[in-house]
Amino acid sequence: MSTQPQPRNSQKHKLKIVLRIFLGIFAIAVIAIVTVLITPTILSFRNEETRQKFIEYIDGFGIWGVVVMMAIQVSQVLISIIPGEPVEVLCGMMYGAFWGMILCLAGITAASALIFAGVRKFGIKFVNRFTNSEKFEKLKFLHDSVKRDVLLFVLFLIPGTPKDTLVYFAPFTKIKLSRFLVITTFARIPSVLSSTYAGSNISQGNFLVTVIVLIVTAVFGAAGIYINGKIIKGGNASYQKDKSK
Repeated sequence: MSTQPQPRNSQKHKLKIVLRIFLGIFAIAVIAIVTVLITPTILSFRNEETRQKFIEYIDGFGIWGVVVMMAIQVSQVLISIIPGEPVEVLCGMMYGAFWGMILCLAGITAASALIFAGVRKFGIKFVNRFTNSEKFEKLKFLHDSVKRDVLLFVLFLIPGTPKDTLVYFAPFTKIKLSRFLVITTFARIPSVLSSTYAGSNISQGNFLVTVIVLIVTAVFGAAGIYINGKIIKGGNASYQKDKSK
């Protein structure tokens, strides 16, 4: 019995899976290494002199510090495998809870607009350069314009949801870019603010507050993952039911 060679598409698909696994392992390794390296620095913020030197160091960058952090935030959204929380915490450390949040939201909004425009112009090929379009199958219920806006707000509001994947999926619905940006930006505020608030407290040496915020965020994140699953399951069930009518 002769065996047929695998189709080229199947080989490319397997290569993409291997590449994503490699990138995932690489991202986790980088995060682990960075965590180990910066932990002593973070703990040093218990010293007031260290905190003052940090503030003077950041002020020395001027506007370029803002530009660099904006670029990092944009890159984080474009490459959805990179977690956003460390970037948000760093912005909080550098610019405080409020201005750190503003900087993060500006970067997220800019990146979301770029993704939206890219997907609308180049379609699924653009998506597959940055994320796995197969995840979109679970989000097909968002094509229902009646439920779409409310569900988008809820999914971007609760922690633990695949927000960056949703950014790549949204352009395939009929939602306008301006409407999408307004809904998702406001929905992201609580999550981003909690991270920048934790970062701000690190820079002030308030580690107890930081730990409490991170624990609460983790609890909400775990709950968010569960709620996200329920929303997607319920949304797909409702979508299939409406489609069969």
